[in-house]
Amino acid sequence: MKQLVDEEFQLHFSSLHFAQLACRSVEPPRADSAEKVLNRTRRRTEQSQEDGASCALSKEEVDFSTHLAYLDLHSPGATTYRGGDLILDDRNGSLSPAAGRMVALELPVLGPGRFHGLEAGLRCHVGIGLIDHKDIMGKQIHSLAEAEALLAGFQPQFRPQDWRWDDENFERLCEVEASEAKEEIQVEGAGLNLKVEILSDLPDPQVIRVRGFLAASEAAELVKLSEPLLEEAVVLDQRDLVLASYRASRTAWLDDKDSDLLAEISRRIEAFTGLSLQSAEDFQVAYYHSKEAGHYAPHFDWGIETQLAEDFGSFRDGQGAAKSRGPRLATFLIYLSDVPGGGATTFVRENLTFRPEAGTALFWFNLKPPGDGDELVKHGACAVKNGEKFIMTKWINVVGNQAVLQESYGLPRIARHWRQALEVPSWRRLPARESVRPARE
Repeated sequence: MKQLVDEEFQLHFSSLHFAQLACRSVEPPRADSAEKVLNRTRRRTEQSQEDGASCALSKEEVDFSTHLAYLDLHSPGATTYRGGDLILDDRNGSLSPAAGRMVALELPVLGPGRFHGLEAGLRCHVGIGLIDHKDIMGKQIHSLAEAEALLAGFQPQFRPQDWRWDDENFERLCEVEASEAKEEIQVEGAGLNLKVEILSDLPDPQVIRVRGFLAASEAAELVKLSEPLLEEAVVLDQRDLVLASYRASRTAWLDDKDSDLLAEISRRIEAFTGLSLQSAEDFQVAYYHSKEAGHYAPHFDWGIETQLAEDFGSFRDGQGAAKSRGPRLATFLIYLSDVPGGGATTFVRENLTFRPEAGTALFWFNLKPPGDGDELVKHGACAVKNGEKFIMTKWINVVGNQAVLQESYGLPRIARHWRQALEVPSWRRLPARESVRPARE
């Protein structure tokens, strides 16, 4: 049963919380007066609700079990029992029992009373509860983030959140209007003159939108350059690159040496972000088409919910020696095309939606001081409904940028001062510190 639930809900980190054989018995009705029958029916209904709650899980246990499964051991009939439907909710209705059928559910779905209406006989089923540790870890990380904000002198702004609803929020955000900037700042320097739009800031992740980072002709040139190189997209899974059902796209990798334009874009990114691209990965171009409903389910660029990925290949240093890049510190994403329908980028835990606009860029940090993955930057690419979508991403890695983590030590997250000249990067830091702790190796 556990294996079937894991496969159905694509659970990779679940454990068995409980397994039980549950039976309920109700005596057949007697030939009583109408008043006695009515009173007995009322008592039976109340008892059924109580039994349903105790037979399944207490309120405290529901907070930990994330998935349930019920296996019916026999069907209703004249010699077994009558009634015993599984009540779901107002939207999904109920299910009649059938021998050998298993029903799997993701919580929270049901109310406290799950089996109702047993009219007579003995009804038995096997029930199991699973814990998806990805969800539980999310709750723990959320509580830790609130404590870190308080210790750094910030009033936590995090919204109460059930981490199991990321996918549902993703679908909702795909349909809403694009998010508006909280603040707009004109930045100049290093040959750039750009308008920075801040959509999220401390104590939450700093998420930046930059319109016009590329000219329309530059975006078109990159699309033309990448199209002959596109291949089926893969994802990192247990250190292996594999095809995944939650990502429908094609990708190509481009190096600065492939064109003068790519080298110029790297220069702009380095000047704009104040980060070194010494250890950064090559540019990745991703292509999504409406024919395949191209999309990418909510995910982290830094790893999975419970594990920071640190192996993103190697680079050659100034002496030609191969060195590890380290984790992905930040993401710089550029839209290379407009999209007639769909294709938005959403941050499911920050309630942000970005519509693709050719030449517009997004920038955010994936790590928190002193180097942990940020649980609030989970994002996804909504399905393309009409036309096609091209994006280009530069992942900026830790090696060569350790000073940024050191500067930000004590804050909930890394954030840049955008009112300073681009030539002299300045990072938000605590008002007063006696010492700076080094970033985690």
